[in-house]
Amino acid sequence: MSTFEIVELLTKLVPYLMTVAIGAIGGWAIVKKKLAQIVNLAQKVLNFLVDLKAAIEDEAVSEAEFQKVWANGQEILKAFGEIIGYDFSYLFTAKAKKGK
Repeated sequence: MSTFEIVELLTKLVPYLMTVAIGAIGGWAIVKKKLAQIVNLAQKVLNFLVDLKAAIEDEAVSEAEFQKVWANGQEILKAFGEIIGYDFSYLFTAKAKKGK
């Protein structure tokens, strides 16, 4: 190949290579963010299970234990919602409908 052909080939390939490099960097940022969210969710599930086990072991679940497990369950749903991009907070703030 002549020098001209090599330069011509590079001028055609460089934009594609740059596009792939930019996409890889941007894609990695998205993957890192999702991995951090998944780790956060896993930690919340672990906290939930530990508190649930502690509440169940004494066979008499106190109000404080129930509130702690309930709060941890809400945190799990919120963390899962962050991962999938959906807000589940309405589940915990909706007003009860009154009967007719």
